[in-house]
Amino acid sequence: HTAKNSLPTGDSWNWYLTEDVTLTTRWYATFNSSGGDNVMDICLNGHTITFETTGLETNPQINRSFLTLCDCTGKGGIDLKGHNIYIASKCSLDVSDIYITGGSGDTSAVTVGYYGIFTMGDGTVIRDNTCTSEKAGGVTVEGRDSINRNNGVFIMTGGQIRDNKGYAGGVLNNGTFNMTGGSIFNNVGTAYGGIATGSGILNIGGTAKVYYNYKDGAPGT
Repeated sequence: HTAKNSLPTGDSWNWYLTEDVTLTTRWYATFNSSGGDNVMDICLNGHTITFETTGLETNPQINRSFLTLCDCTGKGGIDLKGHNIYIASKCSLDVSDIYITGGSGDTSAVTVGYYGIFTMGDGTVIRDNTCTSEKAGGVTVEGRDSINRNNGVFIMTGGQIRDNKGYAGGVLNNGTFNMTGGSIFNNVGTAYGGIATGSGILNIGGTAKVYYNYKDGAPGT
């Protein structure tokens, strides 16, 4: 993929970026040209995707899509520039070997919606994001709603969630959060430092580490 101002949207395929991409309109990873669910892999190949616009209408959204973002060099990433990633119902986002940074406003850097699945693997770093509402700076996992949809699911097998700020600094879990690897550290929350689990289900095991997170300047969870 060679365009400087767009990303693939509609058809299932494997893509490699050949240069940095700056988006000035909303990016949907959405259904394919036949109207079916989309399966797409994008290797950043050492490049950066920047969301260079204002307003919630330009936030990237994973909608009717199963998207994988990775980087074969381990150097590429996403600069949200105040925007946020939303994983819609019955969709998934898998990430490895990339960074996600620059999220701000009243939403987490990554929000996992009802029925959505977010899988975070080795080499991924979610860092330096700030949320001003009662959500997490890093990742918020939504739970069941009034019509009994299933929980959002966050699966963390590796990587880091660090240096984020919000109501919960690292993760706010009202859905299902399974953490078997990686680390959550150095996050600051107004109520919780590392992980806040309200109505959600939390499973931590394997090599997972949660440490040095803070609440209002004092050691937290």
